Amino acid sequence: MTRGATLLELLLVLAIMSLLALLAYPRIEAQRDRLAVEHQASAIVAAHREARMAALTWNRRAELIIHPDSLAVQTIAGPDTQVVWVRPGPSTDQVTITGSSLPIEFAPNGLSMAFSNRRYVLSKGSVSRQVVTSRPGRIKVLP
Repeated sequence: MTRGATLLELLLVLAIMSLLALLAYPRIEAQRDRLAVEHQASAIVAAHREARMAALTWNRRAELIIHPDSLAVQTIAGPDTQVVWVRPGPSTDQVTITGSSLPIEFAPNGLSMAFSNRRYVLSKGSVSRQVVTSRPGRIKVLP
């Protein structure tokens, strides 16, 4: 009496596992897209908070610059600007972003200045989220 599996049995198990993996792939890919979009929305929220805190901490005007390849915060004192915070942008996760390319400005008291109402749409695959900022400095992530 011999123990073990035959080549035919191993090929059958491999074929079944391949079919199961093929059926699960679209769900796994959709989940990866959702996680990437949510991660980048959280990164924009963090950058918004960092810009507000930079304005308060440095007692200067601060700008949040949102580009597909980077998120940056800089402080402004007269003609001088100083970059105080830089992180990779949404394109690092292959997430596309649409919205205003103008910076969001914060006064030294931490409140947004001028026309700081912005709406950014982050998307990847079939998943999208909106990040909305308002003039008083509130920020929301919408489905």
